Amino acid sequence: MGAVNYSKKGQIDLLETIMVLVVIVVMLVIGIYFYYRVNIASIEETEKGFTEDDVKILLSSVPNMPEIKCSSNLVERECIDMGKDRS
Repeated sequence: MGAVNYSKKGQIDLLETIMVLVVIVVMLVIGIYFYYRVNIASIEETEKGFTEDDVKILLSSVPNMPEIKCSSNLVERECIDMGKDRS
């Protein structure tokens, strides 16, 4: 069996291609890491923007939602209709 002779230029070209691919992958990983860090920071900042008063205001509007009102004999009451709750 004959020995395979590889040219030095071919080996260098292959090594260069592999190095370029490694650099591109590392840059992609770093970019994705920083992108998600910025997104997480933005979400945490938005979360801090909601105060307890905002939550109370949002929860106070729940009894007035038509999805959870119930009525009997055309008189509406503020209650939770369990039949509507299950659906």
